[in-house]
Amino acid sequence: MNNADLIRAAYPELRQMAARLMRHERENHTLQPTALVHEALLRLTGAKLEMPLGQFLAFASKAMRNVLVDHARAHNALKRGSEWIRVPMEEAEPGWMQDPEAVLELNGALERLGAIDAEALSVVELRHFGGFTIPEIARILEIPEKSVSAVWQHARLWLYRELAKPVD
Repeated sequence: MNNADLIRAAYPELRQMAARLMRHERENHTLQPTALVHEALLRLTGAKLEMPLGQFLAFASKAMRNVLVDHARAHNALKRGSEWIRVPMEEAEPGWMQDPEAVLELNGALERLGAIDAEALSVVELRHFGGFTIPEIARILEIPEKSVSAVWQHARLWLYRELAKPVD
């Protein structure tokens, strides 16, 4: 399947993923679901996307995360001098995107998680940003569902602890 066909096949699912993500954004967010999809697709422009649909959706969910993080950084830059806020993990699911500082805080934690456990980061991105189920993630990553469940639980606990640390 060439890039255009893959994007055409994935577009309805991408739109649903974006709508799900944007429902948890702050009310005055300037991005709309369609714009989020298009910005994510722009970031994938130039890449050779000949891959299974599930793998493409995983890449697209990561691109959407990056768009939202960059948008939060830009919004936060406008509010110079604001204090950094730590968000408890229970608030980070799924309503964490209400606050740009919380988006940046979670993104930092995800980057640290990825540095020590790339598979855990992939599971979190697929589950939280992509909205995929455990069985869907297992198919995308080609690992057993039990492994996905264990990694998901481990990643959530790790993120909870990381986000609960006091700010330096």
